[in-house]
Amino acid sequence: MRARESTFRLSFLEQAALILAQQSVSKDDILSHLSKVYLKNLQEISYAEQIQLSTDFKRNICKKCFRIWTTTCGRQPVISIGKGRKKVYRKCLDCGETTGFVANPNEFSSMHGTGPCKITVST
Repeated sequence: MRARESTFRLSFLEQAALILAQQSVSKDDILSHLSKVYLKNLQEISYAEQIQLSTDFKRNICKKCFRIWTTTCGRQPVISIGKGRKKVYRKCLDCGETTGFVANPNEFSSMHGTGPCKITVST
């Protein structure tokens, strides 16, 4: 029963953090800070209850500053795709943290909702 309640709590925090991140206009407004607090709580609960978060959701969060990368936000993430290595690199515009992971063409459209923001192909 406890795992089910925790799953509902995680789902609520995920949805609330995403909505707040989409409505924030800058990285220093109250909605952005509240979204980051929700994400920190979400990760603490998932760690304490040993509930694994989805890969799509984890890839849309900056691990350093807890910012959700959304396409509707005013500050869009920069995504560069390595040609030979088939890796996708994301750089957070707030803290400068770069994250790289293996590109999966089937998963690419679901990570970005309606489509990619800014794509640069590196040679």
